[in-house]
Amino acid sequence: MPPRPHPDSLIRPVLAAPEDCLPYHPRTLRIADEGAQGWLLTDGTSRMLMLDDRADAERALALARGHTAHCFIGRGNHRPNRAEYITHDWTGSSGIATTVPAEDCVPYNPATVGVFDRGALGWRMEDGSHALAAQGCAVPRLVLGRPR
Repeated sequence: MPPRPHPDSLIRPVLAAPEDCLPYHPRTLRIADEGAQGWLLTDGTSRMLMLDDRADAERALALARGHTAHCFIGRGNHRPNRAEYITHDWTGSSGIATTVPAEDCVPYNPATVGVFDRGALGWRMEDGSHALAAQGCAVPRLVLGRPR
């Protein structure tokens, strides 16, 4: 009979948390000036995002039109500054060709990205010492390398 592996050496499957996504119809998306509060991205039903200025709102509109669902990581956090710990994502191809003008992107190396428990700061996805996202969740739900 072959030797049995030690239980600590067994690979155990990791179950991902279900996605927290809201579907929408990309053709109903619009932006609205809400004065001092900023610019609202909406599908006519949901208040999807608040942006600081028209240029950011137009970039968000272009990004959202290329997809069919607005997803979140960290919406269930209970921090006083909870919005700072919510990560937004977009999924599902709408088939609409869009271009996001003047993208504001941060380069990173996928080989060095990791998720770390930073105590009172919560969980952070980092590339070396550079924070890419932060979550206030008790369990990390950051998604690494999700295919587009």
